[in-house]
Amino acid sequence: MDQGVNPVDDERRDEGKRLGRAVVFVHQHDHKITDPLVRAEVEILLLTGKAMDFAARLKGHQSLVVLTHELVVSYAKHAGLGGLELTNTVLPALKNAGLIDYRIDAANRISNLEEYVGVSATVTEQTVALLDSLGPQRSDLAFLPSVEIGAIAPLAASQHLDQIVKRGFTEQEAEDALRLARAVGLNLDAPSDELNELVVFSPYVWGTKQLSLATFLGNLPPNEREALLGSSRPRPSSQLPVPHRPTSSPPSWRSRTTPARRPRHFTSESSSSRTSSSGATPRPWGVAASTTRQCW
Repeated sequence: MDQGVNPVDDERRDEGKRLGRAVVFVHQHDHKITDPLVRAEVEILLLTGKAMDFAARLKGHQSLVVLTHELVVSYAKHAGLGGLELTNTVLPALKNAGLIDYRIDAANRISNLEEYVGVSATVTEQTVALLDSLGPQRSDLAFLPSVEIGAIAPLAASQHLDQIVKRGFTEQEAEDALRLARAVGLNLDAPSDELNELVVFSPYVWGTKQLSLATFLGNLPPNEREALLGSSRPRPSSQLPVPHRPTSSPPSWRSRTTPARRPRHFTSESSSSRTSSSGATPRPWGVAASTTRQCW
């Protein structure tokens, strides 16, 4: 075995990439979240996506044009960020996460801005670092695994919730996360006669075969199902606070039957790539170019 490889570090990096991709799903879905109450519940996650969109617009342009105060503010507007939010929240968070460096001069103008998108880590890993810098709540951290699990595989609702709990959250936090993922529209559900409960799945990944696949996964022994889902043991989130799950009795959803009912893009670039767009307006975060590769 290679002594230079640390399995724990590998797990943390893998978990960071998974959560980063979940943030990507949230950002790509942003325009479809219209309920102000729902948007308020995922405020930190939406802001993380907009901040990464802004950072990606800056990528590579410092070697082509001078990033003046006016140009930086213009890029921020294209990412949906106002001046107050930019200077008071986004710029400090990006700096703390190691994505940029900058100064505010005596006239309260942005100067000497340099970006490091994809330099010290992959974009998805930097996304997780930015989320951490913005101070997520436990509800945010539980919501992301629900989005991730829904994209990995369609599962019976009880098994979906169980997977969230295995990542270090309480039963109530798992249920709240799934409720929010449904309200946002990143997870949908459909009744399954074979499983006698709802099947939860991501509409962006799974189509008409989700019920048969959920039945197949639901009938597997637990250890085999968890091995396929990549969750055979709890994995701490890269850089994010590790949620601690208190010892308690088994979740109640394991002993109850859920009644069947009808349910009411950024790309990851190589860390060594510094290819820039032509012209003064960079491509939006999530729009693939010939030099980029989709995360999924």
